[in-house]
Amino acid sequence: MKLHRIHSLQRKLSENGIDAAIILQHRDLFYYSGTAQPCNLIVPQKGAPLLLVRRGESFVREETWIEPYEMGGSPKQMARKLGELGISHGTLGVEFDTVPYGLIQRMAAAFPAFTLADVSPLIMEQRAVKDPDEIQLLREACARFDLMHEAAQRSIRAGMTELELSAVLADVQIRNQVEQRVFIRRWDDWLQPTGAIASGENLHRISGHAHTVTGVGLSTALPWGASDREICENDLIVVDSPINYKGYHADNARTYVAGRATPRRRDTYRDLMEVQSAALGAIRAGIPVQEVFEIGMEKVRNLGFADFFQGFGDSQGQYLGHGIGLEVDEPPVIDPRTSTPILKDMVLAVESKFIIPDFGAVFIEDTVHVTEGGYEILTRSSRDLAETG
Repeated sequence: MKLHRIHSLQRKLSENGIDAAIILQHRDLFYYSGTAQPCNLIVPQKGAPLLLVRRGESFVREETWIEPYEMGGSPKQMARKLGELGISHGTLGVEFDTVPYGLIQRMAAAFPAFTLADVSPLIMEQRAVKDPDEIQLLREACARFDLMHEAAQRSIRAGMTELELSAVLADVQIRNQVEQRVFIRRWDDWLQPTGAIASGENLHRISGHAHTVTGVGLSTALPWGASDREICENDLIVVDSPINYKGYHADNARTYVAGRATPRRRDTYRDLMEVQSAALGAIRAGIPVQEVFEIGMEKVRNLGFADFFQGFGDSQGQYLGHGIGLEVDEPPVIDPRTSTPILKDMVLAVESKFIIPDFGAVFIEDTVHVTEGGYEILTRSSRDLAETG
């Protein structure tokens, strides 16, 4: 039973003057009710929540901790149920960032006595701090990336294509119960289950869809991720893979060489690890997010990589990581604009990248749990530059 999540949301609704929230987005619904079946969840500021089941009742009956539940879920039915709960007017919270505009319009028509307000910031603020069972699932997701890393080290060779490497990693995922769907909250973003895989000259080709992720994909219809490029002897290769295990995502990246690394590559990767270590070393409960970013950037500037950190030219990102959990792109974003403090039991994907046109790219990304005294890296695989020759 996870009704404490409902109670925490109700406190946030009260603090922000929202009389009730209607949860429609599938990841939020799963978080608060335990089911991802087609349902609408009414959460009043006070009193018991009501789950309206649109389809899949037999699944919902087994999965949800919300009792009782009822069949239904149209805007008119929701309005009627709110009235039965004694809520006839006021402010109604809806997830503006994910609910289709057409449905928002229908809800506005069905709730003429209510003002609709965006409840997503309150939900994402709550979801940013993980329960112990969520942290365990994130730990298990990271363990599956570790298996992928081992497979990559065994398999990378000159002559194979990026797509063939992706197939090796997909086999590891499927055999270890990794969901073949990555959830991203942004409506205009998507990613293959094995993530971004790039090699050689593809490493400095930065997709506008991700802005700081390299690779070109198989066609212009999905222009990032593994391509049919053949890996050459001594190429650099990056695997940047968010893994979804039982709904929870890890996000990690490692860099490989199809052979032996040159001195420049070893030195560049060593400098990258200095940046990553500086950022990780700054993480502790209470520190403002932007301070972690500035500490990492100070190291970047001192090492002389400011023009190539997280991209270059007009494709350069201004961030050092992000929260992660039921979706890949959760708050907080570790950037210069976010002043909110890091909190105990947040889980963050901390990522550092040098992307250099005449060189290629080196990546390191770790999924970390914010602890009482600092942080714990949940990924156990080696973080060294992996030479496969």
